[in-house]
Amino acid sequence: MSPVEAPRASRRPIEKLFRERQRIANLSQIREVVFGMQDGLLTTLGVVTSVVGATANNTTVLVAGLAEAIAGALAMAAGEYQASKAQQELHSAEIAKERRELEESPAEEHYELRAIFQREGLSRDSAEAVTALLAQHPELLFRTHVEKELGLRVEEFQSPFRNALVIGVSFILSALVPILPYVFLGPVAAMAVSVALTIVALFGIGIGKAAVSHRDYWRSGLEVVAIGLAAAGITYALGRLVPLLLRS
Repeated sequence: MSPVEAPRASRRPIEKLFRERQRIANLSQIREVVFGMQDGLLTTLGVVTSVVGATANNTTVLVAGLAEAIAGALAMAAGEYQASKAQQELHSAEIAKERRELEESPAEEHYELRAIFQREGLSRDSAEAVTALLAQHPELLFRTHVEKELGLRVEEFQSPFRNALVIGVSFILSALVPILPYVFLGPVAAMAVSVALTIVALFGIGIGKAAVSHRDYWRSGLEVVAIGLAAAGITYALGRLVPLLLRS
């Protein structure tokens, strides 16, 4: 192997490692997708079924459903943006604090790191040796402190705007599923098709979750469907009950 080829070969595992990290980071976006889609399906199905139970008027159902879909998507996106931004700011502040502590009290921080290494199974001598070795590389030492003490990584965090966009789009697209039957069918038939399509969509979400988390497809799908049907049944019952209470 020539001197030129050796560095290229040695870079391959590192490049693969970074690709794996990026792949996992992308898969972690499944949280926003599942949250947005499931909430969009269940909330909108609850609204349209409750309105059907109260009025049995397609126009009213469509107006209520579309209004809820738009308002819900905006609310979810805004909430996710604020939550992600707050989390990012908190983590950044904690990481900055850790850097200050390492600069101002290195001996105390090294003691804490040695204690962590010992708790994880290293002998006292080994923990001291590893800490001393890391101390020769300040940035690596800092990153190790952050990962071991705070459980964080000194990486660029996911964009709050991206998280908000993903959850908002997921919500509004999934919200259309229980609404569309009311464009083409009468109230009773539309409600049946709306529930059926929502069940299929919920089962699909469960399968998607199982594919990412390597769980049993059927169990995951049925779990999501059961939660969805329970929520839809409760809201439909409320839609039937509230008008009766108001008239009494």
